[in-house]
Amino acid sequence: MFMRSFVAFVCLLISFVGLGQINPKYDVVDKKMAAIPVDFTTTTAKIATYINANFKTDEDKLRAVFYWTATNIDYDVKNMMIDNSEQPPAYKIANTLKTHKGVCIHYAEVFSAITTDLNLKNYIIEGFVKQGGKVSPLAHAWCAVQLDGNWYFVDPTFGAGGILNGKFSKRLNNAYYKVPPSKMALTHLPFDYLWQFLSSPVTFDFFISGKAGSAVAKINFNFEQEIIRYQSLSFFDRFSETVDRIESNGYKLPVITTYLEVMKKNKSAARKNTGVEKMNMVAANYNQAIVLLNDLIFYRNKRFSPSISDEDLAIKGREPQEKLSQCLEDVYRVGDVGEENKAVLTALKSQINEAVRSSEEQNEFVQEYLKRSKIGRKLMFSKGAFFGVPMR
Repeated sequence: MFMRSFVAFVCLLISFVGLGQINPKYDVVDKKMAAIPVDFTTTTAKIATYINANFKTDEDKLRAVFYWTATNIDYDVKNMMIDNSEQPPAYKIANTLKTHKGVCIHYAEVFSAITTDLNLKNYIIEGFVKQGGKVSPLAHAWCAVQLDGNWYFVDPTFGAGGILNGKFSKRLNNAYYKVPPSKMALTHLPFDYLWQFLSSPVTFDFFISGKAGSAVAKINFNFEQEIIRYQSLSFFDRFSETVDRIESNGYKLPVITTYLEVMKKNKSAARKNTGVEKMNMVAANYNQAIVLLNDLIFYRNKRFSPSISDEDLAIKGREPQEKLSQCLEDVYRVGDVGEENKAVLTALKSQINEAVRSSEEQNEFVQEYLKRSKIGRKLMFSKGAFFGVPMR
């Protein structure tokens, strides 16, 4: 098994001051979530269990997730600039539930995990924001969720409050709950326009300047079908297409170019990982073929005793060569595996070549054996004609 090494997305948040008003229509759900027992808040699965037990509709369940996430996590101003890119999602979630602190990616991961546990389709969105007409120089993360066939955006970070005078001020902000895509595009823009959920995606230029010169990246863009297709792709193809879409959308800002570089590194890592996966598959097939070859050699050293039908013997002689020949074809199609795995790939090629030669010799012996009479077959194992074949 070889280590995967993807470049992680670094998500940070700028200070913000816009605060929304409490919406009384959510009072019933909010009050029930405010009363959730502490024992039910140690994992996202337990939070989801409490929500399922107390709410019936997906609408109420979604609101429950937003309320809990926005009101139970404090924005970690002190550590907002720390690189958390090496932390896996599971660690981010567990640590956030334990400390009740985090930055945008922690809010998004927790929200997404609970929503997933509730079987609500959702995605974590990576992009940047604009407030008061000014674009943030740092990346941000929020969520998209499907409800009753429609897509909405939820930003539990902005929904939690704001940073005032360098300190986090907690106050529930419903302005960032269940926001339609067209409205969210005024303040939040994904790096990849696939995740705008718009048939006419907004360009970077239009979002930054607000001018209608180049308002859309594509007209009549079928994002639903494109997302389905995207999910069927390999990691390498996903990153490749993400890079292409970002570049085609007119990137200029450092926050965009920084993210683009991360995606290019991910693309390179995915290519290597694809190569490593292919190499591991070849190695597994090679090992299986070697078992067959060893079995054939052992059987030959026993002078094909106990005897089997000629048809079965022909298969027994042919199969290792066929499988090893396929391994030989496949190993030269592996592609890039990274510098750290080049020596392993070279050694595997050498082993397969040697095994192919051995399997050819063994199969030739079997085929010659099958052509001969009973006496002729015995003579092939006579002392003068027989040469030992070492076990592999």
